[in-house]
Amino acid sequence: MKLKDIIILGIIFILIILLFVFAQKKAVSSVEFVNIAEKYHLKTFNMTKQLGSIDSIQEAIFAESEDHWQIEYYVFNSTKDAIQWFHYNQKEQNSKYTNPKFFDEHHHKNTNDYTIITYQSYIHVSQIKNTLVFANVPIEYMNDVNKILNKIKY
Repeated sequence: MKLKDIIILGIIFILIILLFVFAQKKAVSSVEFVNIAEKYHLKTFNMTKQLGSIDSIQEAIFAESEDHWQIEYYVFNSTKDAIQWFHYNQKEQNSKYTNPKFFDEHHHKNTNDYTIITYQSYIHVSQIKNTLVFANVPIEYMNDVNKILNKIKY
């Protein structure tokens, strides 16, 4: 292998690493969220008017299963508002579930997420830019919820 080939491979390797490091998750729109939820046979409800007293929320969509668990999707006025709601929700859930079976949290450039698993519940909150997704469901529906969360990449 020539020196020129090694340099080119090195540059390609560095570019791949930089792409991975600086890649940002993409927030899904409310239309995308609704479309995916409905593909999984969830009924969707626009709850924006019902939450109208909360100034920082631009849009709220709840997706509910026939088994009555739901995933909530929010669009906030700003990323700062979404982060504030993420931390508020995290604090609330941590105070409710003081001894979880599993806890995981991640903070990245434009995202935050955490998961709590207890013997009865599965809780997942994910914030990407000015959006937030929240699920608190009975543990037996964790796999169903995760299929949807993985599809929307939250």
